[in-house]
Order: sequence, then C-alpha cells, then structure tokens
Amino acid sequence: MKFLLSLAVCVPLGALSLYYFMELPDVNDLYRTCELYDVKQLTGIYGFDTYLCMIVTVFNHAFRDPLGYDITWLLLGFFGLILTVFALEGSRTRSNRFLSCFSFWGLISNFMGMSNVLLFLWIPAIFYCFDNTVIKDVRNVHISPGRANSILLSILLGYAAPTAAMLLVETLEMQKIGAMVWQFAPLWTGGLILLLDPLMRYLEDEEDMRMTAEARAKLKVADSRNAVQRVYMLIGMINALIYYILYIRLKMEGMLTVETFINLLNVYNGQMTGVTVEQLGRIVATHIFTADLLICYFGCAIWAFFDHGIKGVLIMLIGSIFLGPGGGFALYCVYREEHLQDTARLPATPQKKDQ
Repeated sequence: MKFLLSLAVCVPLGALSLYYFMELPDVNDLYRTCELYDVKQLTGIYGFDTYLCMIVTVFNHAFRDPLGYDITWLLLGFFGLILTVFALEGSRTRSNRFLSCFSFWGLISNFMGMSNVLLFLWIPAIFYCFDNTVIKDVRNVHISPGRANSILLSILLGYAAPTAAMLLVETLEMQKIGAMVWQFAPLWTGGLILLLDPLMRYLEDEEDMRMTAEARAKLKVADSRNAVQRVYMLIGMINALIYYILYIRLKMEGMLTVETFINLLNVYNGQMTGVTVEQLGRIVATHIFTADLLICYFGCAIWAFFDHGIKGVLIMLIGSIFLGPGGGFALYCVYREEHLQDTARLPATPQKKDQ
C-alpha cells in the first residue's frame, strides 16, 4: 500500500522538481559559461564532458558566491546524511539488489540531482522492498554492527574528506578539478564499504553460547540497532556543527535575513538589471543549491510521514529548528531505528538455522 502511495505522491513531485530545474530562468546563460572551464580537458569524452561541465559550472559559481558557499556546505552535509541512509537501508538483511547498489544511487544522485532521485526512485524503491509484511519480522531489517561501522568510516573517508577538501581550496583550477572528481565520490565510497566490511565484521564480538537462544537473538537486534543509531548520531552531529557555524557566519555578515532568502528564492526577480554574466551565474547557482536542499528536505519529510505519520514529521521539523536540516533528519532516523529494530518484536523462540 505504501509503495503505491509513494508512486502516486513522489513520482509527480519528482517530475515537477525536474521540470522546475530545467525551466529555471537564466540557467542557460549559466551553462554557456562552460567554455571558461575548458570542457575538453575534463574526461576527453565530449558528450559526457558537456553535461559534466554544466554540473561543475554550477558548483564553481556557488563556491564564489558568499551566500552560495555557505549553502553549499549545508547542502553537501545533508547529502552525506542521505548517502548514509542509502548505504544503511541497502545493507539490511532483506534488502533487494536494486536498493543495495550504493554506488549506483550515489552516482545518479550526483548527475541527476539528489532531490529528483529521492522522489522519483528511492522512496518508491524502499517501500517496494520493505512493505509492512517484511518489516513485521525484525530479523529482516538487521544490519551487522561491522557493516554499520564500515559505512560510517567509508562515508567519512570517501565522502566527507573529499567534500571538505573541495570546499576549502581557493584557486579556480583546483575548484574545477575538485568539483569534477567529487561527482564520482560514490564509486570509491562504495568500494571502501566493500573493503572495510570484512575487517569490521572480523572485529565484532563473538556470540556468547552460554546465553539462551532468545537472549542471543535479542542481543543481536540490540547491537544492530545501537550501531546504526551511532552512525546517524555522528553524521547528524557533523551536520549540526555545520549548521551552527553557518548560522554564526551568516549572522555576522548580515545575510541571515528573511529578505535575503525571499530574493534568493525569487532569483532576485526584477533586481538584476546590469549584472554581469558571472554575477548572474553566482545568483542562479546559489538558487539551484537552495532549491535542491529544500526539495531534498521535503522528500525526507514525505518518507518520515509515510513511515510514522505526523509524529515522524514533527520529530524531524522540531529537530531541524535546533540542529539544522541534517541534524533534524538524523534525529528522525534514530527514532525510526528504535522502532524498526525493537527487541520486543522478536518471536519468543527464534528460528534455528539449518545445519
């Protein structure tokens, strides 16, 4: 039922989101500045380079806008949390092959837009895989602590570190290279997960056979739940830290005003007479990143509503007031995991494994 509802709600919203970005005023002027970034030297594949350059152009213009730079930090921190959700949900016992292809989800999100992929594909996909029948058995949603730890390390090393490096370089050439390479971060992040997974599983504590089968089953669920919650809490704390730093920066720079954000969302309608192509590009790029962040957040709120109704949305919204969008969504994910892997939902006598 939730799968059909998600199709009915999310796919039209995803189509509307895609149409919005494609029909955005002045976006073609922004893309025409690709010539400044030497398209042929990106990968050498002309057709692909043209599209890649459009993405790199948006990134580089946002980097050089004071407000855009701060919003980029907030957006990419939120993206990191969503990638973490992709990886964890794809690692559950009953996850299908489509949902478990982390690198696929990460790459298409970078090249098609995270907000579009979230609404168009991922939310319907997760409800198709995990319907109410599947999640009734807590063993179907198990994630080994080793797997959760490997995902955390991989996100920090494969995504967070390159993202910070890309945002902290100052020269135009290094920004171009950083933005281009960053688009492929899901490839090596996915590789790191596969590489670290056996090591992290090896470091897990062995089962204590002196315990009863029921006690071991409950401990297994509790360990899985706690490991996943730790991942969400740490990534959420990073997002909250970014949120507070940016709040202080914007406040000190006088940009944290309602008028600023209204003008940004309206693309400074009627106020851009006489601006250069470069200035226009920065404004449009900042608008694109702001819209992408808002739509992604809205998509996550829809997921929370389908899973836990108004209560799930309220947890996310209230958390976001104090912790920022990433912190609020992470708080909801912690709450969701508490209910999803509840030891009380285990059968009294766990099924025995075949010998």
